[in-house]
Amino acid sequence: MSIHIGKIIDEHLDKHRISHPAFAKMIGKHKSGIWRLFLRQHLHSALLLKISEQLGHNFFQYYVADSQQENSRKAEDNTRREEDKKKIEEWQRQTLQLQKENERLLTENNLLKEMFAMLKGHEK
Repeated sequence: MSIHIGKIIDEHLDKHRISHPAFAKMIGKHKSGIWRLFLRQHLHSALLLKISEQLGHNFFQYYVADSQQENSRKAEDNTRREEDKKKIEEWQRQTLQLQKENERLLTENNLLKEMFAMLKGHEK
């Protein structure tokens, strides 16, 4: 997961014009250390729940959305792998057919050369 919840919270505060000191007071933290929260990629779930409740915004949704996107990417990757596998099998089948056709044509070409040589020998 590539969620940076500290940045997301800071962006939310900016968007809703909530100052850092006001936010610190809302969640019961000292205003001088609140900036560290915005640098953190992960937060304890209890703190994130408190922040979500105080700001009236579900910050857990970003983890769910990221997880769903990752699952979707994995499903797409699996589908692509299956499609690629089918393509490879088809190319192998076609290659085998072409090899057989090539062998048949080489045999036919050699027979024609022999026949041509015989005909050329009868003309003399």
